[in-house]
Amino acid sequence: MFSQKIGSTLAVATGANFPDALTGGALAAKMKFLVLLINPTSGASAGAKTYVKALVAPAIYVYGGTGVLTNTIVKGL
Repeated sequence: MFSQKIGSTLAVATGANFPDALTGGALAAKMKFLVLLINPTSGASAGAKTYVKALVAPAIYVYGGTGVLTNTIVKGL
């Protein structure tokens, strides 16, 4: 799973809509935050949820917006 916390900012995207993750990944690398790929129908894995819940007041950027990842999926993090 995730062995190291990079910071309290992260981004989420779906691998199914690769342009969001691909272009957002460049920004994330520059800003030094993690990008989690989330399944748009089933949501985040248990490991991803555990990682996010361990962060202190995380800022979460959603690449693709609610048209790609619903509010319910993002709130589940």
